[in-house]
Amino acid sequence: MSTPENNPNPSEKPDQQPGQSGQNGDVAPRYGQNSPYGQNTPQYGQNPPYGQSSPYGQNSPYGQNQPYGQQPYGQNTPSPYGYQNAQPGQYSYPSSQPQGGTGKPEAPKEVMIAFWLIIAAAVLTAINTILILTNLESELEAAFRDPALRDMLAQSEGEISQQELMDMTAGFAGISVVIAALIGIGLYLMVAFGVKAGKNWARITGTVFAALSLFFLIPFGLQTLVVLLGIAAIVLLFMPNSNSFFKAVAARKFGIYGR
Repeated sequence: MSTPENNPNPSEKPDQQPGQSGQNGDVAPRYGQNSPYGQNTPQYGQNPPYGQSSPYGQNSPYGQNQPYGQQPYGQNTPSPYGYQNAQPGQYSYPSSQPQGGTGKPEAPKEVMIAFWLIIAAAVLTAINTILILTNLESELEAAFRDPALRDMLAQSEGEISQQELMDMTAGFAGISVVIAALIGIGLYLMVAFGVKAGKNWARITGTVFAALSLFFLIPFGLQTLVVLLGIAAIVLLFMPNSNSFFKAVAARKFGIYGR
C-alpha cells in the first residue's frame, strides 16, 4: 500500500486531471500570472486582438466604438491639402476689408463741374501770365515817364541810367511773374485732381485759396474771371451730393465703407 501525500493546504482543491473541467469552466489566471496559451489579455488602453472582444465587458478606450470611416466627436483629422478643418462651435469673423462688390465711389456731377472750373482757372492763369510778360516792357516805359521817377534818377548823379534801371526792373518783374504763375498753376492742378479723387484736404485748400484771391481781384480783368471760377468751384464742392461723396471716400479709406 502506498501512503497518500499530505496536502499542506487542505483548503486548496486537488489539480484536475487532463480532460476534466470544473463546473465554472476555465479558471481565470491569478494576479501576477500569465493567461493560458492563446488567451492574452490586452492591457489597459489597448484594443483586443482581431476577432476577440475586450475582456470584462469593456469596449474600446473611453467606452466608444467608432465605426469604420467615422471620426470621434470633437476630433478632426488633418486635411491632406494643408488646411485646418473648422472646430465644432467655432465660426470665423467677417473681414474688415471691403468686399469685391464695393468699389471706389463715383464723383457726382457737382464735383466734376468744380474740377473743370478749377482746370479752366489754371489755364486762364497761364494765359494771363503770358499777357503780363508781353506788356511788361511797355508798362515799365510808361512808369519811367513819371516826373517823380525822373527827378529821383537825376539826383543819383548819373550812377545808373534810366535804361539800365528799366532793364533791371523788367528782369526782376518778369522772373517774379513767372514764379508766381507756376506756383499758382501748380496749386490749381493739385486742388483740381484732389477734389476729383474725393480728398477733403483739397477742398479745404481750395477754399483758403479762393478766399485769398479776393485780395488780388482786379475789376474787369482776366484775373477777375479766374477768381470767379475758383469761387464757383468751391460752392459746388460744398453741395449735398459733394458732401456725401467726400464722406464716402473718407469712410472707404479708413476701412468702414460698406459695413
